[in-house]
Amino acid sequence: MKKAHLVLTLAMFALLTLAVAAFWHNANSQVAALEKASASLCQKDAPGMNFPDLGESVQDCESPAFASFRYENDNLLEENVIENTFSAASGNPAAVYCANVMKYPYKIHKDAGGGERGVCVMPDNEECDQWDFYAGTCGQKFNYCAQNGYKTATRKDDKDSFAMSYAVCLSPRGEEIGLPSELSSLKLAERTPELPPVTESLSGAALANLNTNLPTSFDWRSYNGSNWLSPVKDQASCGGCWAFAAIGVTEAYVNIVNNNPNLDPNLSEQQLISCSGSGNCTGGSTVGALPYISNVGVVDEACMPYTQSNSTCDNKCSDWQSRVTKVEKVVNFTPTPDLIKQSVVTYGPTAVYMGIGSGVGGYFSNAIYRCTNDAAINHAVVIVGYDDVGKYWLVRNSWGSNWNGDGYFKVGYGECAIDTVYAGYAYKPSYETGYVGQSYVDPTMLAGQTQEISLTLKNGGTATWDDNTKLTARNPVSDPDNLDAPHPFCDATWEANCNRIQSAGSVAPGQSKTFNFKIKAPAAPGTYRINFGLVQEGIGWSGAPLNGQVGFEVSVATAHQVFIPNTQRMASADW
Repeated sequence: MKKAHLVLTLAMFALLTLAVAAFWHNANSQVAALEKASASLCQKDAPGMNFPDLGESVQDCESPAFASFRYENDNLLEENVIENTFSAASGNPAAVYCANVMKYPYKIHKDAGGGERGVCVMPDNEECDQWDFYAGTCGQKFNYCAQNGYKTATRKDDKDSFAMSYAVCLSPRGEEIGLPSELSSLKLAERTPELPPVTESLSGAALANLNTNLPTSFDWRSYNGSNWLSPVKDQASCGGCWAFAAIGVTEAYVNIVNNNPNLDPNLSEQQLISCSGSGNCTGGSTVGALPYISNVGVVDEACMPYTQSNSTCDNKCSDWQSRVTKVEKVVNFTPTPDLIKQSVVTYGPTAVYMGIGSGVGGYFSNAIYRCTNDAAINHAVVIVGYDDVGKYWLVRNSWGSNWNGDGYFKVGYGECAIDTVYAGYAYKPSYETGYVGQSYVDPTMLAGQTQEISLTLKNGGTATWDDNTKLTARNPVSDPDNLDAPHPFCDATWEANCNRIQSAGSVAPGQSKTFNFKIKAPAAPGTYRINFGLVQEGIGWSGAPLNGQVGFEVSVATAHQVFIPNTQRMASADW
């Protein structure tokens, strides 16, 4: 009897072992099938796409299609059959939670100040502010916790990697199960990027022009009593943070260079996503987007509205070429904290990359964002100021004007790779010209007589003079706006005899350049004035001096001469 019982027990144990083995084989088969299918999907979606701010060659495995494929069954998460990795691909986490995780409609509304804020539409048509829904204070019976049989509580501490106010799921006994962002594996894609070469190094001449007398704090939102930033936008679930950062820099640039904080152009992120070749909704490169805006320009939002998707470039308005905004100069550079401070104060808001989310150990501590991993990056933002006392950056995000109260947050110095990996800004070069001196000018000349003169000017601007920066002589009487008009001091072979137009060559800011001219007195007696000034081909060539002029008068066949140096900035009409 005992022997029979032992045999039966062993048989039952064997069957149980086989059942467990079969279960785990089935589970592993699901994992293998899922991985195989997901790899195929990745290859099909975007083989070999390379997005520098996301890192190595990416097979688009963070695309919404791939994410939806991986997020098919909540029960699989609880049964530990697979790890559900739903990636926001640098999208707005609240939008991803609403639209992709919970599958609810997501809308973007304008607030009173012109900013964009997302709302999540509940099954009963209640519209919840996206971050209120994320925090569990609105639409509670429809959130992730409720849909999985849990209670909901709202926490305000440093345990969530996306927001200071967030929801947690509780068991019926009040035990904390976890955060919806963790239970649904909502996270951003973290990768270490291989950045392309910088377009201009902040060293030498460029660095020499940066402000070294910096304030201990600075904020473009309150500079001279005005907010120079355009309203904060919402990228929704599209991973186009790189485009929003580039547009944020550009919109501020327009306000700053026009000395008008109220212009606030609303430019098209969609054009960058669809047309620039710098990326799409699965990630991209601000490094490429800023030069695109400089070379091609970007249209207004009404011309190419934001679709939160990879729409085609053909969707621009018919007259788009007449509606583009450009930045004149772009600098992409490898930053240090001091260089970022100088670029922000001297030129304007500066785009940077950083890490954010649970994958980089992101958390809020005393309202300042920090990371346990300060090397990985997955998000593009705009630094608009800093505070040396608090040791943090003031940062503009693209997760809606209602995120963190106003769409901005503080990031600690040296945290989350924000001040060590990449920075880029746009600016309008200044060609301020300073008068240094000139050689002696004989006040009397006979008709046909020649004399050589020299003029020394100092580059007091922010741009390096080059071969397109040229000193030219002008006749302010006969034809002040025509560089080719005959001047009374020279004959028909003007340029050969007078060296009328001279390229500056390479003259860095703060350096001086001496130009040598030969002048020839005209045949008719009288008092003549000759003016010299700088022009920049392609910028100020047609009758527009870069800055001021210097000049002198010579009397031919008389004894009257007056040298009149003019070191003040003049409008082109004064030439």
